[in-house]
Amino acid sequence: MNEVFSFQELEGRVFMAGSKEYENSVATSNLLYRFSRPYCVFLPRDVEDVERFVREAAVSATKFNIVIKSGGHCYAGFSTAYTGVLLDLGRMTRSKADAGSETVTVGGGAQWGHVYKGLVNSHEAGLMVVGGRCPTVGVSGFVLGGGLSPFSRSLGLGCDALFGATIVTADRGTVTVKRPTAETTEQTEEEDQLFWALCGAGGGNFGVVVELKLRVEKLAEPTLLAESTLMAGRFTWATTMDTEFKDTMEKFYTFNWDNKATIDSTWLCDVKPTDDPASSGIAVRFTIVYNGSQTSYKTHTDNFGKLGVGPRKLADKLERRACAEPSTLFLHESLVAQWSEETARAIPSSNSSYSVYSSFVFETNHITEITGTIRVWVEKFRMRFRGEQAGLHVTWIHAGGKAKDSDPRGAFPWRNGTYFTYVTVEWQDKWLSQEAEEFLDLFKKALRPYSMDRVAAYVNFPDRKLTNYTEAYYKGYYNDLQKVKKHWDAKDLFQSAQGVKPPYGGSNVGEEFIDPVGEAGRRWADSDWEPLPRMEGPVGIIRDLADLGF
Repeated sequence: MNEVFSFQELEGRVFMAGSKEYENSVATSNLLYRFSRPYCVFLPRDVEDVERFVREAAVSATKFNIVIKSGGHCYAGFSTAYTGVLLDLGRMTRSKADAGSETVTVGGGAQWGHVYKGLVNSHEAGLMVVGGRCPTVGVSGFVLGGGLSPFSRSLGLGCDALFGATIVTADRGTVTVKRPTAETTEQTEEEDQLFWALCGAGGGNFGVVVELKLRVEKLAEPTLLAESTLMAGRFTWATTMDTEFKDTMEKFYTFNWDNKATIDSTWLCDVKPTDDPASSGIAVRFTIVYNGSQTSYKTHTDNFGKLGVGPRKLADKLERRACAEPSTLFLHESLVAQWSEETARAIPSSNSSYSVYSSFVFETNHITEITGTIRVWVEKFRMRFRGEQAGLHVTWIHAGGKAKDSDPRGAFPWRNGTYFTYVTVEWQDKWLSQEAEEFLDLFKKALRPYSMDRVAAYVNFPDRKLTNYTEAYYKGYYNDLQKVKKHWDAKDLFQSAQGVKPPYGGSNVGEEFIDPVGEAGRRWADSDWEPLPRMEGPVGIIRDLADLGF
């Protein structure tokens, strides 16, 4: 028996089912993953704890699955664990800004809210990090997956702002890798390649990222008495899918927006038992971030309004429902208000629901076909689920601009995309699960041909049913990523259902990925009511020590 943990190492870090820490860590807002019950939760307090865990897990005779959790926002449930150990970085949330180097150093478990709080408390308007839209999104997962920010069109991707990362690996210990420059000649080629892989290949592939150093940016406009730093707004347009709506949205998505403008949009089709059977409306929610002055924002939206009657009406709403404010107020208040539904959806509560997702990466050359397809499927959804409590949401994350033009040294293959779009099907009653999943399967089959290269998907908006994920997420980078994996984690200690595998497949040490909706998930749900089996090796030892009060 290989005793992985000593008494001293276990104390206050390992938690079993029933403890408050365990239940908080495994709680999920998506009821599809409600049966995620790992054997234990490991909550490290610092880098040394992570190093001990990884070192002992790598040499343990008993192999077990390891799932890394930072923010826990994974749409496909890959930050939840059905077996093995959930490595929850939720205690490592330190965020410290350095005004001299214009950087912020962030712990591996920090969420964007921790970083934004530091900027707000500094009272220095005009400073910004290329961060997430929801304050509860984990910083490391966001950056490692590329990082689509409200400021990506004017400042680049989140991974473009990454200066350095400290990662605990299975085969090479703890290493800090930096963006290759003339000053980083001490780095090996393998370290350069690891940094490249950390800029876009997604989290959990090569080790446990315990610290990130990010560049702090300056916004476009200075803070003046007469002019605020940025524009922010939000409004929901209730409409019908008539000819004017069709023309307006096509022109909206193909308009040459200023790089300072990021205008996300979400098509909302929500049905409920009390709906009027004759209802055929739709709503589109717009969120506005403009990295510039009110004057230049109005000039730009006026140019869009010149495209016709529908665009003029929409431009008037875009102008009326946006206000000028300093960046500190935006981070403290407006950003949260803009994405309040998404933020609430990510927090486990009594109102949690079931949801499935799929993502696409669109350029503007097929907008007519894309919006036409979405209109058809919105109507199909309304007819199929009329009288139920369910929703179909199509969210267009506005990218392009500086994100497209930045130095592409990173493993993010879809920089040329203008809209990173994800489709959400959400429902309240589990009886609808099979039908809702089938609907999304058919919808995404109709929409996929218009995604870049007919396959593109965004690794931070994963779809657990993708069978060609190596092309969808990584395009032509996958073979090079496998080489990085081989050097730093040859035995595939860190693995997930859609992660990077070593070139020879690894040792397959982890346990089978549980499909929470398929037959495997039903079997697991049945067994979840039985006592947990006693295991030899590390998990058995962990349980024994936990019983003793550790």
